[in-house]
Amino acid sequence: LKIKDISPGKPPYNQRGALKWIRRVREQGPQGFEWQAREKAGRVFWVEVSARIVEINGRECLLAAVRDIHERKRVEQIQVAVYRIFQSAQVSQTLFELFSLVHDILGHLLPAKNFLVAIYNPVADLVTYPYHYDMHDTWPSVHTPDNGLVTQVIHSGQPLLVTREMTEGMELIHSNGQKAFVDWLGAPLKTTRGVLSMVAIKNYDLEKRLNEQDKETFALI
Repeated sequence: LKIKDISPGKPPYNQRGALKWIRRVREQGPQGFEWQAREKAGRVFWVEVSARIVEINGRECLLAAVRDIHERKRVEQIQVAVYRIFQSAQVSQTLFELFSLVHDILGHLLPAKNFLVAIYNPVADLVTYPYHYDMHDTWPSVHTPDNGLVTQVIHSGQPLLVTREMTEGMELIHSNGQKAFVDWLGAPLKTTRGVLSMVAIKNYDLEKRLNEQDKETFALI
């Protein structure tokens, strides 16, 4: 088993980063640090590593104890994200500027490369899109509530995760004719007047799937 087999491979959580910690253990003694690890299935999660050099049968070996701290880190990251979004709301001059900042913040928590915001006007009975970034699809047109995923989230008031496996046999095609998303995740934005808007992430990457934990995180933010 090699370091590259259990790490995401992005600096500093790669072979070079691991070797730096090993040298530090050799030169300075026992070390404790946080690290991003990767399961065989591809899920990346946080661990806490305690490492020291020991001698076994006359050979110098690296002894490491690893503890899963992913849930703790996730809570910390959510708290930071919520605070940053609050700050962004105070300084943004337009909705587009605000949602651009929110998009960037979400990218540190989730695979949120493709992100949209939808707002429902109950007086005009129309859904509009003040923010939309999608690498494979065009900006949605204004429309009345329909049977699409955006309307489902607004009407239900509940987060919704739709995966490619769930849509097998369904004709989910982009307006430009390309195949639809791999995963779609939407969450309502609740107000005292009910749900009048929602946010959604589209994922096209088979290597970075959205899951139920992402759904929970998205709904909390």
